[in-house]
Amino acid sequence: MKLTHINMKVTCVLMFISVAFFSFGSHFDNILWEKVKADKNVTLYYADGGDCNYYKTEAIVDKSYGYKADDLMKIILDYEKYQEIFVKTTAFYPVKETNKGTVVYCRIDFSPMKDRDYHILMTTDSTSDTQVLEWKPYNGMDVKAAEKDCLRVNHVYGRWMFKDLPDGNVKLSTEYYNNWEYKNLSMKIVTPFEKDVAVNNMKVFLRYILRKK
Repeated sequence: MKLTHINMKVTCVLMFISVAFFSFGSHFDNILWEKVKADKNVTLYYADGGDCNYYKTEAIVDKSYGYKADDLMKIILDYEKYQEIFVKTTAFYPVKETNKGTVVYCRIDFSPMKDRDYHILMTTDSTSDTQVLEWKPYNGMDVKAAEKDCLRVNHVYGRWMFKDLPDGNVKLSTEYYNNWEYKNLSMKIVTPFEKDVAVNNMKVFLRYILRKK
């Protein structure tokens, strides 16, 4: 009986360590994703978040391109390239370092609507086979106010994950949970638009990294 009790304790501890190590404590943990669609390159998932929705895309980079997870992490951390990769991003630059991560300013072209801008706190994490870049709102008093021709948004969450697979390929995923302050627009209009944006963001990143090889 004592041995069984000890084994149960060990099992519980190992389960706790496993969850703590691999979950990264993300805003996106425990989301019940619904697969929406897939083409030959990108799979889209969706979850109803009420006032704003969750989106996730996944893709595989074939081992023949020679990438590893840490190679892709270096690319996504090269903030100077964001305007080249994501053409709707008109500004993206770090403004300060904190003990928790990097505070970044971003401005997005929302034409014909008013541009959006925001500050996010970007953090990194990793395991032996996975690299993670995650961001969440940063609303500190030490950042500049919105540009006059921008609408400041304060609910911008996201995560990139790059995972080395046993077959040598790399799995990419990106997740979003944003409130862009659409005001009077119906979610029946917003949701299809945001699904397309999520898929397109993954596709343009894929085109960029594959073009480099």
